[in-house]
Amino acid sequence: MPILAQSASVRSSGQWFTITQESLGEYYRERGMTARDGQFAALAEASIRESLALQNDVAGHAVLAELLMRQGERLDEAESELQLAKELAVTREEEAMIESDLGNLAVDREELEEALRHYQRAAEIEPNFEGIWFKIGFIQRNLKRYEEAKATYLHAIEQEPKDMAAYSELCAIYMNERELGKAREIVERGLRNIPGSPRLLALLSSIYMESGDPLTEAEQIDPNNEIVQSMREELNRRLKR
Repeated sequence: MPILAQSASVRSSGQWFTITQESLGEYYRERGMTARDGQFAALAEASIRESLALQNDVAGHAVLAELLMRQGERLDEAESELQLAKELAVTREEEAMIESDLGNLAVDREELEEALRHYQRAAEIEPNFEGIWFKIGFIQRNLKRYEEAKATYLHAIEQEPKDMAAYSELCAIYMNERELGKAREIVERGLRNIPGSPRLLALLSSIYMESGDPLTEAEQIDPNNEIVQSMREELNRRLKR
């Protein structure tokens, strides 16, 4: 659960027991075993509510909201839990986490402008909040605000250079705009930070194929370059399919 990774305050044995139950529910859901999925979701919810009755805290309401959001049909209940968590929040990290989760909820409702407001608010509260700049860029891209999205993705890369998602999304924008040189530059930057990434190598291969820029030219310029060598391996693999 994303929310669990962001909240260091989820520590009680009851809540960790709940996490295990929900993880099992997700396991069964992924395999189409909906009856068991529902059983574990119900157990998880009951466990969280029992924990909240004993200790009314931010983490409990946030975890319950996450569980309710996963069920899809209970978004209003999830929002109520997040508002309760918001009232209890005392640290900037907790405030940012709740704003981010409210943004996630707005995305589930397909309310992108509302989601963007929450994500931007989270970034204002805690600029280093994990993944928040990527989320802002993703919404801007879906709202077709491409110039804003490009700037935001670049900032996301500066903040989290090991996160591949921003490189991939920014590359897609450049490709759609036929800015193949910029697309290649950003993917190569990603490969310097995440060497050997199969996804980024596949993207770079697609850029070479799209541009008609022969890899042999790059090999002649710098045959020992790790990115060039990896690209040759990736292209050879594709040609063998």
